[in-house]
Amino acid sequence: NDLGPKVNTLDKENVYDEARAYHTRKMIQGAYPKPGVSHYVLHGLERAAAVAMLVASLPVIGAAALAVKLSSPGKAFYKQQRVGEFGKRITVYKLRSLENGFDKRWEAGEHENKDPYGTVGTNSDSLIKLYGIPLGKILRKIKLDESPQLLNVLRGKMSLLGPRPLAAKTVADIVNATIEEEGSPDKAHNRSAIRPGLFGPEQLRDATKLHWKDRLYGENKLPDSYHSMNPIAAHSSYALSTAGFIGRQIGNKLLERVSGYLGRAA
Repeated sequence: NDLGPKVNTLDKENVYDEARAYHTRKMIQGAYPKPGVSHYVLHGLERAAAVAMLVASLPVIGAAALAVKLSSPGKAFYKQQRVGEFGKRITVYKLRSLENGFDKRWEAGEHENKDPYGTVGTNSDSLIKLYGIPLGKILRKIKLDESPQLLNVLRGKMSLLGPRPLAAKTVADIVNATIEEEGSPDKAHNRSAIRPGLFGPEQLRDATKLHWKDRLYGENKLPDSYHSMNPIAAHSSYALSTAGFIGRQIGNKLLERVSGYLGRAA
């Protein structure tokens, strides 16, 4: 059976319907196993961890929210629709790190420093500042702006580990690029066969330097057998991949410093 979209190109308006249709056909074909005990154990543990993390971080989140309010007009938090597991709509909650109304300008393509897939980096001129302090950049650098998404872990919409939840516009661009490159949207749609997560190699990289293929292959690639694996084993695999990425990043920075030191000594 053809698992591709019903249209030649997707846009942000029909990406949810096409993704859900794709995954529904895969389910009918038996491609995804039914949830078992390990599934509920895993997500129960994740929710318990999310509660602990949320309680521990509430004072920091509160202080950051106050700083955001003092920095510029607008709400301290913002919400946005993203593509979730099996193409379902989810609402992500974040501390606002950009100027008020930026998301509307982004949708219209009216902002600077955007990569081909609509991501804004830590050097954007639209990041908020508080008395000259680059507050928005700091929030993004230490990922504190993402902390309210622990609520989605509690609600079962996200996991602690998994691919970054992407906006419909970004997903549509990636699906269209995949169709053009490979003649099939399968790899792009397979990305949403797992719950999006807070942590992973993709979240730790500079998003503005990610080509669409970087979101599907290499360090971000899920094992081909991911969806048929025991959920705990699958998450362990992703955790090891994330730890390996962090280790390589630290190693590369240490090598750069050592090389620089040796160069100066010479």
